[in-house]
Amino acid sequence: MSLIDPSTRWWNSYRVRGWAARACWVVSMTSCFVIGWSFIAGVGPADETSGWLFSALLPLSVLLIIAGAFLHLASDPGGRSEDWNPRIIFLPIAGSFFFQGAGAVARAVSEGVAVRTFPAVLAAVGLVAAVLVEVISRRVESVRARRGRVARSGITTRGTVTRTRGYYLNESRVSRVTVTFTDADGRQRWASQTVAGPVRVGARMTVEYLPGELGRRGGVVLDA
Repeated sequence: MSLIDPSTRWWNSYRVRGWAARACWVVSMTSCFVIGWSFIAGVGPADETSGWLFSALLPLSVLLIIAGAFLHLASDPGGRSEDWNPRIIFLPIAGSFFFQGAGAVARAVSEGVAVRTFPAVLAAVGLVAAVLVEVISRRVESVRARRGRVARSGITTRGTVTRTRGYYLNESRVSRVTVTFTDADGRQRWASQTVAGPVRVGARMTVEYLPGELGRRGGVVLDA
């Protein structure tokens, strides 16, 4: 018990947690660059110092990536797990590959020696992975925003379950259902989604949709 409001503590500030997450990622990427500069440039550690740097910085960079992800999630005032974005964890991982390779390439260029194949490939893989993560993250955000528009201004109707498959997700029973319904233009439509709890074929469900977004993911939302 305390006489001080915990929310007034500086370490509980959402802004401080957000900046701390970014700092973790910056230090992690810097560590990866140093690893590449000191280790990957050659066949193995150039000397005892290079070996020590690799042994110390590699686990440090991994821990900082994980710490940054947790701090970023803790910086969300809403604390909504459904708003999680793959960018939070996978983009730093892709960056760690890129910066390790980039460190070795940068050292080779600075010393005027031939760039080895492995670090060049490592940097390329990290760069491609980062682009893919960004594309997927933007798609996730787009679907989430579309679902929000459906909730705010979508048309509501009723549909019938034509197919269902039950399974457990995070120790909770869910069902993957396909529902048929008639849209505002009188055309029969089908939509699939995972919903909570067991659902039987023939059950009626609430269907919310945006007329102009029926062919896009997130344009239809089912609710038992």
